[in-house]
Amino acid sequence: MTFKIKFVDQIAGLFVIIALAGLVFLITVLGSNQRWFEKKNIYTSEFPSGDGLNRGMPIKFKGFEIGKVDKIYLTGDDRVQIDLNVYGEYLSRVTEGSVLELSKSLIGIGGGLFLHPGKSDVLQLDPFIPALKSLEGQALVKSGAVVIETGDNQLNRLIDQ
Repeated sequence: MTFKIKFVDQIAGLFVIIALAGLVFLITVLGSNQRWFEKKNIYTSEFPSGDGLNRGMPIKFKGFEIGKVDKIYLTGDDRVQIDLNVYGEYLSRVTEGSVLELSKSLIGIGGGLFLHPGKSDVLQLDPFIPALKSLEGQALVKSGAVVIETGDNQLNRLIDQ
C-alpha cells in the first residue's frame, strides 16, 4: 500500500521558498550590522614601523570607533602604509589638518589609533592623513592646525616623549 500526499510538490516548494527568504533576510541583517553594504571612505597614512598596527584595528575619536584599518603594507622606501576606512556618519570629523596617533599601551589595554581632527571646517579632501610623529604631522601641530586632546592616553604620551 502506497501512501500519497496530494500536494507534496507544492508543500516542498513552499518550504524551499521560506528557507531562501529567511537566508536572504539573515544575510541582510548581518551585513548591515557589519557595514558590508556601506560605501567605503578610504584614507591612507604612513608610519615608520608596523609595530602596534593590526588589520581591523579600530580608529577612535573621543572614545568612539569611527573606522577600521583595512590594509597594512610596506612601501618601496620601507615605510609602513595603512589604508583605513572611515564610516560614513563620522566622515565630517576628518577635517583639513587631521592627524593620526598610534598609541601603544604598556599593559596591552587602551592603545590604538586615534584621530585628532584639524581645526578647519573643511573636510579632508586629500586621502592622506599624516601620522602625529611624522614631519608633516609635527608641522601641523606647531602651526596650530590640529586639535590635540589630552585624555586617557596622556600617560602613554609622556612615556613616548
